[in-house]
Amino acid sequence: MYRLWWVDVETTGLDPLHDEIVEIALILTECDPMRKWLSPVLQKYVGLREPLCPISPEASKINGLTLQNLQGKQLNMELLKRIAHEADGFVAHNASFDKGFLEMILPDVRNKMWFCSLSGIEWKKWGFSSASLQALLRAHHIFPTRAHRAESDIQSLLLLLQERNPLDKTYFWEMWDSTYHRYLSK
Repeated sequence: MYRLWWVDVETTGLDPLHDEIVEIALILTECDPMRKWLSPVLQKYVGLREPLCPISPEASKINGLTLQNLQGKQLNMELLKRIAHEADGFVAHNASFDKGFLEMILPDVRNKMWFCSLSGIEWKKWGFSSASLQALLRAHHIFPTRAHRAESDIQSLLLLLQERNPLDKTYFWEMWDSTYHRYLSK
């Protein structure tokens, strides 16, 4: 049984060396690859954080977060450290982005398994012209309550990966199979 945290972050910009997380959402599931079983949501954490650097106008336009919205907000770092320590792995769409930012505040995530729904699923093979999360959600008739906000995006990703590819395999297990074997060979 594996404990997987599904994660999405909103940030002040695109560079984890200069920009910061302003919102994080994490959803815990467990999975059993032998039985191809994925649990319902077991736990959730959503947090906002006032950054020390400015929010780029582009980031603010996408996620709608401003310094005014974030004033005085702090993440529960004790909980996040425990999550990072206890997790078997993380799931994210464009995992390299989320991982890069999380590593800056939670170094323990560096050595965990990371499953990427952007690169770990053959979206083009299945006929999708774009692998962007929002385009895939629309194509699967999943409409997030607030696109480009961490909690809504991660809940929507969970729904998306329970859909089935043309071979009748859920996208989650396609992603798992394409990624897990790389970790075994390390």
